[in-house]
Amino acid sequence: MQNGEALNGIDIGHAKEYLSKHGIHILFEQLARELIQTTPDKPLPYLLDRLEQIHNDGGIAPEEKEDLAEVHVLLSPPGSGTSSFCDELAKKEGVSILNLSKSKDSDEDKIERILDSRVGCRILYVDGFPRTMKAAIKLNKQVKPTRCIQITCPPRVCETRLLRQAQFKSGPPVNSDTIGKRLKEFNTSMLPVISLYDALEIVQHIDNSGSLEDLVAKAADI
Repeated sequence: MQNGEALNGIDIGHAKEYLSKHGIHILFEQLARELIQTTPDKPLPYLLDRLEQIHNDGGIAPEEKEDLAEVHVLLSPPGSGTSSFCDELAKKEGVSILNLSKSKDSDEDKIERILDSRVGCRILYVDGFPRTMKAAIKLNKQVKPTRCIQITCPPRVCETRLLRQAQFKSGPPVNSDTIGKRLKEFNTSMLPVISLYDALEIVQHIDNSGSLEDLVAKAADI
C-alpha cells in the first residue's frame, strides 16, 4: 500500500513512517527472537520486564543494535555477472541477499525492505539499489552502507552475455539497441552513485572481463 491508503481508518503510510522512525518493528522482532530462544514459562511478565529494561536503558539495548547487519550495496552494469556473484555470496554463513534490481517499488518501500532485512544476518548484500543520487541520499539517512561493490566489465562483454542469455528466455526482444539503452542508463544514473561512494572510500571494484567461473571464485574470497 502507498502513503495515503487507509485500513480500518488508519493511514498506512503514516503508520509505516511512525514505526520505522521509532524502531518499533526492530524492537518487536528482537523480543520475538528472545522469546523463541529463552522460552520463558511466563512470556507476558518476561516481555513486560524486558520492555521496562529497554525503556530504562533509553531504547533498544546497544547489543541488540549491534545485531543489525552491515549493508553492502552491489551496483554493476547489466550483463556483468551480478546474479552469479550473489549466488556464491549467498552460500556464506551469516550472509543474506536482497535483490532490488528489478523491483518497481518506490525508493521508500525499498529502503523499508532493507531495514527489515537487516535482522538475523551478519551482512546484507543489496543488489541494484540505490540507482540514483536521490535514492542514495534517502538511504544514507536511514542506514549508511559499509561497502559498495562494483563489478566492472567491458560493454562488449556485457552485450555478448546478455544476447546469449536472451536465447534461453522469453520476454521483450533483446538486441544491441535495447542493451545499449540499459548500459547508458547505468552510466547516467548509477555511476554518479558509485562516484559518491568512491569519495567515501568504500568502493571495491571487481573485474569480470574474464569468465563467470573466475567471478564466482572472487566472490568466494570476499
